[in-house]
Amino acid sequence: MLTKTKKVVYELVKSYGAVTIDDVIENLGKEFDALKYRTHASDALNSLVRKG
Repeated sequence: MLTKTKKVVYELVKSYGAVTIDDVIENLGKEFDALKYRTHASDALNSLVRKG
């Protein structure tokens, strides 16, 4: 099960095809406070990678 934050990151990946941490921060950081920070954005992306 994905958290709300991970779901929006997943949707960003689906729409872009591939994203960097900077893409996550630029596109979602204003809407989701946790995604303003590299560590949180990285954690979200890494979690999605582990889930496949």
